[in-house]
Amino acid sequence: MRLSKLVEGVEAQIEGSDPEIVEVRDDAGAVQPGDLFVAVSGRSDGHAAIKEAAERGARAIVIEWPVPFPGARVLVPSTIEAWAQITANHRGAGADKTASRN
Repeated sequence: MRLSKLVEGVEAQIEGSDPEIVEVRDDAGAVQPGDLFVAVSGRSDGHAAIKEAAERGARAIVIEWPVPFPGARVLVPSTIEAWAQITANHRGAGADKTASRN
């Protein structure tokens, strides 16, 4: 799914390309090449894990403030709120693919 489709309904500014995203993750240690990493702020700050996500092959990141990253960046006011909408969009795309197979 394209990054722009994943962030539909999110107050977001996309910087860079509109890559195809394989999976959406908020755990940098689980990132695989082609994934979107959402730097969720909460008990810990996901922004601190962006370097690890990049090293593991993240294609794009969702962040609350600008940080260096070699791929696409999505700036949002709240990564927690963005995470909720992005994962709903991602799950919906999976449901659409399943429905089209029936």
